[in-house]
Amino acid sequence: MTAEGQLRGHPIYWDEAGQAWRFCDTGEPTHETWRQRPCALCGRHATAAGHDPCLGELPGVTNACCGHGHAGDAYIQFANGVTVRGFPQVEHPEPS
Repeated sequence: MTAEGQLRGHPIYWDEAGQAWRFCDTGEPTHETWRQRPCALCGRHATAAGHDPCLGELPGVTNACCGHGHAGDAYIQFANGVTVRGFPQVEHPEPS
């Protein structure tokens, strides 16, 4: 069985032979190309520090991810050690 997941909203899989995570659509290794891939939801790239582009660098937060269109994958890790994972799906209004 092949391990699968998401990286910034893009489907990825574990390539056992190559010992690397790869993007499903291109086969490119994630560790080499993830910075060039925009978020699958908003189209923005990671911050210069590699953080989620929608959340940036929040005070009191060590790590956070919006889920990139998958609300259940969203999380916030606070500096005090508390981690909150998964949020209800929110419908985004169409731009006017």
